[in-house]
Amino acid sequence: MTVPHNQIVLKLPDGRKVSIIQNGYGSNGPAYGYASSGTCEAWVDGEEDPRGFLTLSDLFEYIKEVS
Repeated sequence: MTVPHNQIVLKLPDGRKVSIIQNGYGSNGPAYGYASSGTCEAWVDGEEDPRGFLTLSDLFEYIKEVS
């Protein structure tokens, strides 16, 4: 089964990857974030767990926190 997701992978200045993912419109996949609600899930290399249901402001704060 394929579930449509939106995903972006970026790198922090220290080289760690940041994966940002959300379920696409009309999708009810396993990501902890939905395009329809403007939330996403983010996971930074080396962190124990991803953070879910982040708004854009929450995402910026999380990335600043782990940088």
